[in-house]
Amino acid sequence: MKITKLVLLAATSALFIACGNGDKTSGSTELKTKKDSTSYALGSTQAESFWSQMDRFETTEFINKDKFLRGLDDAISNAPKISNEEAMGLIRATLQKLRMDSTFQMPKISKGDELLNLNDSFGYGLGVNVATGLVNAIDDFKLQDDVNIDLIVEGMKDVATDMSKIDAQTGSRMVNELLEKASEQKAAAEAKEFEGNKEAGEKFLEENKKRSEVKVTESGLQYEVLKKGTGAQPSETDKVTVHYHGTLIDGTVFDSSVERGEPTSFPLNRVIPGWTEGVQLMKEGAKYKFYVPQELAYGSSAPQGTSIKPYSALIFEVELLEIEK
Repeated sequence: MKITKLVLLAATSALFIACGNGDKTSGSTELKTKKDSTSYALGSTQAESFWSQMDRFETTEFINKDKFLRGLDDAISNAPKISNEEAMGLIRATLQKLRMDSTFQMPKISKGDELLNLNDSFGYGLGVNVATGLVNAIDDFKLQDDVNIDLIVEGMKDVATDMSKIDAQTGSRMVNELLEKASEQKAAAEAKEFEGNKEAGEKFLEENKKRSEVKVTESGLQYEVLKKGTGAQPSETDKVTVHYHGTLIDGTVFDSSVERGEPTSFPLNRVIPGWTEGVQLMKEGAKYKFYVPQELAYGSSAPQGTSIKPYSALIFEVELLEIEK
């Protein structure tokens, strides 16, 4: 799983952020450890990226830099004057207005006396949104022990005053190392979390292959013939039309063209390996039941929006209706 440099601020990847002077003095903290330097580098590289975005979309004049940093600090200390949802709505509305009318001035929307106009409220909302995305991402990737949030913020502030302690190349290298570590840590945690799926699938398949009607291919794919076909047999590069019914090993239905009442067509070499191999065993008119090990299904990359979890073995009833020539 590859993480981009902007992942820790994913909630603001489509927004345009600026940094400026805040309550802390730029360049005030000595970077004594690798954790200090990495945290600072993360903040400074993010700020450089946001400055570039701001320049491209010409939003500088509409952002109060001090209010941005106040929003950042308030949200990190868990005391923002507006919620992140309110901040996101404010940002979207402001950007839309700015595109239509560069002289637009937003009326007061604050829950305090600091957010008086477009420049103030827009900047503050951006700060809240950035900080919220930052904290959520650190939690998501379990980086609490690897970074210092205060130094991330200081890195962002120092870029604005041209006082960065780390050059761009060094900062980029350190951030890449952090994100690669985060990726590995998250993948390992997910693998551990879903290890039970893998074990359950292996146990099910081990018992299932003992049934006399079940055949096993060299790859480990299991199948049984429910109805023999009499037509042509597809090759890997053919496009086929099928009806199918997919379930987990506990019987949970995750997808079914049968239930939808509409068959589906696809190139046989663009589906999971278990399907590519299994359907080639069939002839037109045949109906097979496939028991697909997780490594021939989706493995660790379960499709989103379904009940399939990582490392899940899957069961499919497949009827081969036609080979498209």
